Amino acid sequence: MEMKTNAVIQQGFRVTVWTTPFINPDSKNYAAAVAEKYFVPGSSDGTPTLIQWWRGQGIPVDFTNTGAVQWYQSILRNTQSAFGIDSFKFDAGETTYLPKSGLNYSAVHYTNPSVYTTQYANAAYEIGGKIMEMRSTWKTQNGSFFVRLMDKGSSWGALRGFRTVIPSALTFGILGYPFVLPDMIGGNVYFFGDEENKPERELYIRWIELSAFLPCMQFSISPWQYDEEVTEIAQRYVELHQTIIYDEVFAAATRYVAGDMSLPVSPLWFHSSFSEDPEAAFLSNDFVVGDKYLVAPILEKGSTQRDIYFPGGSEVKWRDKMRPECYDNDTEQNCIVEGGRWIYAYHVDLDQISWWEKLT
Repeated sequence: MEMKTNAVIQQGFRVTVWTTPFINPDSKNYAAAVAEKYFVPGSSDGTPTLIQWWRGQGIPVDFTNTGAVQWYQSILRNTQSAFGIDSFKFDAGETTYLPKSGLNYSAVHYTNPSVYTTQYANAAYEIGGKIMEMRSTWKTQNGSFFVRLMDKGSSWGALRGFRTVIPSALTFGILGYPFVLPDMIGGNVYFFGDEENKPERELYIRWIELSAFLPCMQFSISPWQYDEEVTEIAQRYVELHQTIIYDEVFAAATRYVAGDMSLPVSPLWFHSSFSEDPEAAFLSNDFVVGDKYLVAPILEKGSTQRDIYFPGGSEVKWRDKMRPECYDNDTEQNCIVEGGRWIYAYHVDLDQISWWEKLT
């Protein structure tokens, strides 16, 4: 692992590795966790209670115990030191993985088991910092780290599918977690995947396009597992994210951290410029990036058109950024649209996403 990690680091990558709050019986750390009582007991006698998680059985580390926190953090720090790791993906942490007794028998007793999630996130943040990934968190809005959406299925539908990405990401931001990691592009194929164990091609492409306008893009299924065209589309949207969208996301995030209400991505009705626009309150398939871009993706299978509403009054102007002929062009027909109006059945090819720049 050390040789592979060093090779990746030398190529300019920052490396994070996956971890959880569980210690399984076959782990070399299990004996120490039991001997020092660094786990959440399930009963008053303090004996280990194994809980079931997706990689077997284990005992959850007791993050109400200062000694357990320091012990857990020391393991991760040693890993960072040995392999040059930058941060971690902290998985799990939900209260469903506690013993049925919750925190009644932990080092510090709490009647509300959600405290466990908070303590876990705080302990993780001290190690992982701002580039860490957290799957579960509660009352930790003061931490500027990436919070991952729960697994999405590789489907178009509203049951954990593609249509839920925008509402989920926007809800996280409104709740105080704006640095959203929208999970893997194309969804997790073990939910509604096809016989080739990957999302359908059209779904995967539309997911790439949407992710380019969110704070992060995560590829777990490679575009070259499809064909050259998909790979070219992926390269184009990654470049768009890096060279244009990232700047606006970063600027909005900086304002947010400083106390402003400017989110990296927000619903139209939440944006201060459009909060008085009655039409904006009813739109859930569009969003604004920072203070600059309106994004209206295709979310329906087989569709190459959609209706688009442009928020703001007539004093707001929007320039079409999807069509190259409109770049920095105020004279080309239909490149500029006034706010407060709809465009119906706007054509968007499979390799395109409709996005617009606010000019005033």
